[in-house]
Amino acid sequence: MPHISRYKKRTSDRSGFDGFEVGMVKQGGYRVLPDEFDTPPPSKLSMGGEGSISAGQTRDNSRFDLSVAVSTDTASGLGYTTQYLTTASTIQLSATTFPVAFVTGSTQSVVLNSDPQVALGLQGQTLAIQCIDSSVTLVHGNGLNLMGSSNFVMQSGSVITMIYATGGTVWWETSRSR
Repeated sequence: MPHISRYKKRTSDRSGFDGFEVGMVKQGGYRVLPDEFDTPPPSKLSMGGEGSISAGQTRDNSRFDLSVAVSTDTASGLGYTTQYLTTASTIQLSATTFPVAFVTGSTQSVVLNSDPQVALGLQGQTLAIQCIDSSVTLVHGNGLNLMGSSNFVMQSGSVITMIYATGGTVWWETSRSR
């Protein structure tokens, strides 16, 4: 009589990985490895993910107003201000926070046509501008000296750093990402 081992190798019906038959469990008519055993999620509601859009209403404490060229929102409690820009907006500097300006286009992509595009600074002052949502295009000129004399389209997550020179009343780009 042939010897039958209870440690016979078997392939999982779900993942295709090999395991020993003795360690497999049955789930819904399938033989699966113990670490593949699924339990139903606690809720059938979607947890969302990248690209998901909330079906909810605008929050009550929102300070977003299309009639204002630049509005700020510090409701997040994170200690920084987000500037919602239109084409005529000037990116404002804040002496009360750190030298970073968080900007976004007001519900759409924005090309800044203002002069200056960034408020005047102090000699040698550095500034980082980070786009956090809708794209914002900074235009070479109008107070900005951008590398290669080319415009910079800031997508969400893009960062540009600059240093201010009072001699030309201009912000000089030192680096950019994306």
